[in-house]
Amino acid sequence: MTVPVPPDSPSYSRRPGVLRCVVMIVAAAVVSCFCLQRAADSWIPSAAHVFPSFDYGGSPSSDSEEYSLERVLKDASMQDNSVILTTLNEAWAAPNSVIDLFLESFRIGEQTRYLLNHLVIVSLDGKAFSRCLAVHSHCFALVTEGIDFSREAYFMTPDYLKMMWRRIDFLRSVLEMGYNFLFTDADVMWFRDPFPHFHPDADFQIACDHFRGRSDDIENRPNGGFKFVRSNNRSIEFYSKLHDLRIMLEDWKRFLSSPPSLESYGWTVPQNCSLDSLRLDVNNQSPQG
Repeated sequence: MTVPVPPDSPSYSRRPGVLRCVVMIVAAAVVSCFCLQRAADSWIPSAAHVFPSFDYGGSPSSDSEEYSLERVLKDASMQDNSVILTTLNEAWAAPNSVIDLFLESFRIGEQTRYLLNHLVIVSLDGKAFSRCLAVHSHCFALVTEGIDFSREAYFMTPDYLKMMWRRIDFLRSVLEMGYNFLFTDADVMWFRDPFPHFHPDADFQIACDHFRGRSDDIENRPNGGFKFVRSNNRSIEFYSKLHDLRIMLEDWKRFLSSPPSLESYGWTVPQNCSLDSLRLDVNNQSPQG
């Protein structure tokens, strides 16, 4: 699934068949409401500025200049400022575990070995960072104070959701620093080089668990475990809105848990959000005949 650039872009006219599309329901909700601003920065520290260090004993300091995000991204980037990113925590960092299979797939795939030079492993805890330093060249320690991401987080559990919000904030910071990224889960095996297959004029391209044959079909089911995003004003704004969505979700949870006498004070964001206008926009952009 791809999200092309808008019609006023010069590249759009060269690809009239590529249309804007909805890539995930949460993004659609944000675009439809268009109501939340960067106030969300008070909820989660910006990953571009706050990367707490940790002490895991014996290994180089994760907050040293050698392992700063700017340095790691610069060292790993391709000529077009693209990097490959994956995350790792202690649960998947043990020897002969998922991370070893992940790295081995690059080595044995068809013309994929060189991509290891552009892969950054983002470690979520101290043991994962130490393990990364032992097996790979480009490692970054992303640690959130007060939250332990070392354990395996199962889909849609509270720990999983906290990890996803942190990841969204981090990916936004990568875009703000001017880097395109291909994010991949560590359980994706890299047997072929995907870069030649990306649309050159798309801002956001994502894998789908269920693809209905058209990139603009809102019934496609995107999977955030593999996506390529180009850094520009549109993609940065997109990730900012995803990040800001947390305000609305937290507000909604407080509203639902409030007694009836306080409900009128508990819901502070717009109450008439709808996907209807977005569906209409997509239909109007569909090719005729």
